[in-house]
Amino acid sequence: MSKLTSKTVSFEIHVGDLLDPNLSKLDEKDPIVKSVLRLTEGLSEIQTEQKFYRTREESHRDLAEITNEKVMFWGVAEMIGIVVMAVGQVFVLRNFFKATRSV
Repeated sequence: MSKLTSKTVSFEIHVGDLLDPNLSKLDEKDPIVKSVLRLTEGLSEIQTEQKFYRTREESHRDLAEITNEKVMFWGVAEMIGIVVMAVGQVFVLRNFFKATRSV
């Protein structure tokens, strides 16, 4: 990898269980507590996935913008090259049909 480009490293640490440690005793708990625990687990998974997808989308958007800049640059360079060649061809054709008498 290049030493000139920036790199981003991200990681996430979860300390402890996301759920109640007495998860095996769910049968003894109130149904509302069970629902809240499942919702808490689901929300934490959703938040983790959203962070991952935001980071991924940001890096892909940056790559797309860089690629777009390169395509625009080369498109303009090709256009300038075509115009220069057309002007050169016009001058060459004029020289072919120039009336010069060497007699």
